[in-house]
Amino acid sequence: MCGISGFNWCDKILVKNMNKSIKHRGPDGDGFFLDDNISLGHVRLSILDLSEKGKQPMKDEEGELIVTFNGEIYNFEEIKKILEKKGYSFNSGTDTEVIIYAYKEWGTKCVEKFNGMWAFCLYDSAKKKLFLSRDRMGKKPIYYYIDEDKFIFCSEIKGILKHPVKRKLNRNQLATYLTYHFTPGEDTLIKKIKKVPASHNMIFDLKTKKLKLEKYWDIEKDDIKYENFEEAKDKLDELLNDAVKKRIISDVPVGSFLSGGLDSSIVTAIYSKYYDKEMHTFSVGFDEGIENEFKYAKIVADELGTNHHEFIVDGDMFSKRFDEMVLHYDDPLAEAGFIPNYFLSQYAKKYVSVALAGEGGDEVFAGYEWYGLLRYTNMMSKFPFNYFKPIFCDLAKIIPPSRMLKGVELLANAGNYAKSNCINLSFFSQNEIKNLMTYNVDYNKVVEAANTHIKNFSYPLNQLQYIDQKVLLTECFNMKADKATLAFGLEERCPLQDYRLVEFSYQLPTNFKLNGGKEKYILKEVGKKYLPLEIVNRKKRGYNVPYDYWINKFMKSEVVDTLDNSLLVKNKLINKNIVDLYLKNMDKNRHYCKRSFGLFVLEKYLDAYGVEVKV
Repeated sequence: MCGISGFNWCDKILVKNMNKSIKHRGPDGDGFFLDDNISLGHVRLSILDLSEKGKQPMKDEEGELIVTFNGEIYNFEEIKKILEKKGYSFNSGTDTEVIIYAYKEWGTKCVEKFNGMWAFCLYDSAKKKLFLSRDRMGKKPIYYYIDEDKFIFCSEIKGILKHPVKRKLNRNQLATYLTYHFTPGEDTLIKKIKKVPASHNMIFDLKTKKLKLEKYWDIEKDDIKYENFEEAKDKLDELLNDAVKKRIISDVPVGSFLSGGLDSSIVTAIYSKYYDKEMHTFSVGFDEGIENEFKYAKIVADELGTNHHEFIVDGDMFSKRFDEMVLHYDDPLAEAGFIPNYFLSQYAKKYVSVALAGEGGDEVFAGYEWYGLLRYTNMMSKFPFNYFKPIFCDLAKIIPPSRMLKGVELLANAGNYAKSNCINLSFFSQNEIKNLMTYNVDYNKVVEAANTHIKNFSYPLNQLQYIDQKVLLTECFNMKADKATLAFGLEERCPLQDYRLVEFSYQLPTNFKLNGGKEKYILKEVGKKYLPLEIVNRKKRGYNVPYDYWINKFMKSEVVDTLDNSLLVKNKLINKNIVDLYLKNMDKNRHYCKRSFGLFVLEKYLDAYGVEVKV
């Protein structure tokens, strides 16, 4: 894993400064390439071919194609053999060199042959074009800035900000961030800085200064190919094994993040089948009255015989290093899972440079509790919302109100998949946004983050999964993982996001995934082959990060002071009375603490990145 950067003019000092700003992504070396048309930078985390032959930017034999690459092409050896038969010769044992000659043979369609995670820029000096590409699931980011004749790109926004670009707040994304607590879509919170979308290529013509964006992969519809459950289960087992095997190829130690849940446990169990060196597994927990999952992770680790490590995160660590974490966000991210990921990554780096993870299992195999609501949507959608709302309000007395309200809203919007998932993912509701913002917000544009991902699916479950894959997984969880792990030069690999598994999921009858209220049914059935039933059958749990407790105990005065002096309030973008309401109640109600935390992250981000918020 690495960091990439570049721009369409020659400036050695500037490209070196960009490299410095993302050095944490590639602590093992750096390099740059310059000519009259281009400056390319690279910082290296050595994973394959640790010799100088793996140094980047890398050229072909003629020096006409130059690439700077971040990521891994897991099937590069297979592609390399095909290219060698076609007469190409290779100088290194890297996947980087394979990208160059794959492009030479197949042009931009080369990415369709890759199985991996990537963000790269290839400079075709003969055609005077830059070819940028981002992997199918958006594991690796590319940010870019274009203004008149200047084009700049980087793995992180920090690199782009080494240029004298204007750091103006993108007001269109403000309500979107507050709704989701991350920033889905192509735009960031800084005007004119955008993201190359997942599963897209981008061509920048150095002569015309024009950009062209093209999608190279997607799931267009569900196409059921497996009617027999046993046949489907065997195929899933085969795909899982191959996905894990591909992701343990490395010239440095590989470990595994192990929570004790189904996804990370099945990945770790298969990893143990093929990895012939010392296996390290890592679990994270909290010491603030939250039940840790150490018990379940240890059951799996003991069963597999790994060298298991348990790491505790506490409120003192969180408060003292919060500003440091904000600097690694790039776009503000109030997803609490970033916190344990960040500290666990630093710890794991002492032992390994690559860590497998179970991220993606819920989105690919239907693991979220809200999918179960689909059983009732057909019935409920026949009645007006007000008809059944009182019934749920009575039930809300014994069920957590916020979760109950989300269930009611989801059922009320049974036919509107985008709005349903917007409700699911939201921190601030539509009414809260309306009360909080001092200007009119077009909530339909907020929902567009999901609406743009409406497809011609036959089954509602597949539509909801697709939105979660494109929005929640790509824009939040994958970005959280990228920033948290690479803050310490650690590479995370996620076998359950192998694109073949994603495609396979849409070839299954939905009851193979969600069966009688059992989420991830087929994955659990395969899991019985590798794991104790106690692990396979245990109820899904998230991290349950006690950040509300930490904030009230360790950071309350800082949160209050920051929001009392809010840049957004001073510039009349948000309503001070509503902010005061959140602050007044944040130690009494997690609902208000969560909203205070989202605003606090935002204010800290705006300050750290020097974003101008004036109207």
